[in-house]
Amino acid sequence: MSKVARNRYKLDVALAQCSAGLYDKAADTLVEVGTDAPQWVKHQALPGAIGKRLAAVSTARVRIIGELIGVPLVA
Repeated sequence: MSKVARNRYKLDVALAQCSAGLYDKAADTLVEVGTDAPQWVKHQALPGAIGKRLAAVSTARVRIIGELIGVPLVA
């Protein structure tokens, strides 16, 4: 599996984790994608959507995630 396909899959996993209420796991998966492909992830829409869902639940790690994916999630 190519790096792009693997990271796109991981974004789907993070979204599913978020939908299932596994917010810490979703945050971990999102950080994993962001560190593996920092330039790629900043041009994707899904990380921002996942990050906004996480921000609505917990702001503990959201500021770091927002910086990593290039989307301001917390003011």
